[in-house]
Amino acid sequence: MIVDKTKAQRKRVAKGKAKKPMFITHYTISSHAPFEERPTWYAKANKPDFSAFYQGEKHAEDIKNYLEMRYFTDMQLGKFMDRMEKEGILNDTIVVIVGDHGQAPEADVTNTHEESVTRVAGAIIAEGRLGDAAGLMIEDAVEHYDLLNTLADITGLPEGGFVQTGVGRSLKREVPFGERVVYSNDPSRKMAIVRGHQRLRFRILQL
Repeated sequence: MIVDKTKAQRKRVAKGKAKKPMFITHYTISSHAPFEERPTWYAKANKPDFSAFYQGEKHAEDIKNYLEMRYFTDMQLGKFMDRMEKEGILNDTIVVIVGDHGQAPEADVTNTHEESVTRVAGAIIAEGRLGDAAGLMIEDAVEHYDLLNTLADITGLPEGGFVQTGVGRSLKREVPFGERVVYSNDPSRKMAIVRGHQRLRFRILQL
């Protein structure tokens, strides 16, 4: 679909028409606990030996499944990005990859909330658009809504970038570590205020 839409975009530009931006989102569940959802072809395929990582562990089967699905995800993502580059799509596209929380297959509970949201994998790939922010690794507390500000800043909307101190901030623009405060609002668990690597938990009481 992306290839077809890119070809249509090129024809539009060739006719002197303006580009028509598009947004595509894809959700995958394959790396979610219990890490068993996989295509039939991959289930039957030969895989690397990950036994050194799980032999003798309490949750060996969970860890084995997790590692196999991480390998699958990395392999498929690599193929996807390679084709994007080959088709000339990547240099005119911003790719955002993000998870909602971490997982701990070696733990008794795979989603211990206070730990699983501490390090969440994510990446923004924007060929030639990141300037000095290219390769920036963010260790500070961030929120999902920061993505809006960051994408606006990358694309220059509004002119000069989307800079504000309200809801969200551009991740291109570093602030001193630990000064940013974000809120972890999960109604099924304790609420929390997060700053740097510190978390203050609290409960909402209904009177």
